[in-house]
Amino acid sequence: MSMDADPNSVIPGVISFAVAAINAAYAEPSVKRFVFTSSSSAAVVSQRDVPGVKVTEESWSEGAIKKAWADPPYTPDRRSAVYAASKAQAEQAIWKYHKEHRSEKPELVVNTVLPNFNWGSSIDAVNQGYPSSSGLPVLLFKGQVTPIHSLIVPQYYIDVEDTGRLHVAAAIFDHVKEQRIFGFAGRFSWDAILDILRKNFPNRTFPENFSGGEDPNEIEPRDKAEQLLKDLGRPGWTSLEESILSNVEAVAKAEGDPKL
Repeated sequence: MSMDADPNSVIPGVISFAVAAINAAYAEPSVKRFVFTSSSSAAVVSQRDVPGVKVTEESWSEGAIKKAWADPPYTPDRRSAVYAASKAQAEQAIWKYHKEHRSEKPELVVNTVLPNFNWGSSIDAVNQGYPSSSGLPVLLFKGQVTPIHSLIVPQYYIDVEDTGRLHVAAAIFDHVKEQRIFGFAGRFSWDAILDILRKNFPNRTFPENFSGGEDPNEIEPRDKAEQLLKDLGRPGWTSLEESILSNVEAVAKAEGDPKL
């Protein structure tokens, strides 16, 4: 993941990587399914003080693409647009390649998964730590609010294990073909996460709430994605509380502070 504000330094490389991956899938006779990990930001970008939209399977972050490719200077405030544009244009390149080459390998099924902010347990907290988004609830658990927290607006989340399950569904289910699978479990804000931590760890002191509100966007395809989890034997989306508690469980045990 790059947060460079120059689209020329980011987007062409991301597109090339995506196209190389699907090209390899087309070239290998044994490959029958291709699942591409896209991002929620390929379809919608959550923003403060911006009216919500209805997101459909046809939605793309066109505003981010336009902002990313606007004329220089490439100021730091354009980093998030470049990131979102790279995700959108890479996924668009996947679908374009598939459409143009489908006759060469008609049996190849292509699906994409668009997860939002991932929470949940670390695979190996001792050796891996808490990389990427999983580190942010841990910092709050330790009483730290960072500039990154302040930059991230209320949006949707997904538990990392649900993200994995959606990839499995995209790879194995006969009825899941040529789909964009929207991994938007529910809404979160930092205040909601702090409330969960206070409820479950009443003996700890946490920072004051600093970021409330909720994402105003409506994600039409999220119910279809949740049904895939049910088809895999799950009750549905993992709740925000369950996901956050899984996220901080190992560090809580390490500090001798099991939840209530």
